Amino acid sequence: MNELVEAADDKPLIKTIARYGRGAELLFRVLTKREEKNSLAVAPNEAFGGTIIETGADSHRFAQPRARARAAG
Repeated sequence: MNELVEAADDKPLIKTIARYGRGAELLFRVLTKREEKNSLAVAPNEAFGGTIIETGADSHRFAQPRARARAAG
């Protein structure tokens, strides 16, 4: 953030934003490729505040053990 403030003062803000934009695009590609193969969890470096976002999708990690338990039982 300090770098952006300094860039705004010196007028190369557009270049600085573009550089971060390219980095964000690369990060997005990495995360997308990872998510295609396995689950992905992203956590901030903040204390847990209790906000939980549910996607409504069933977890494949929970589905497999449940299916095995039903087959065995």
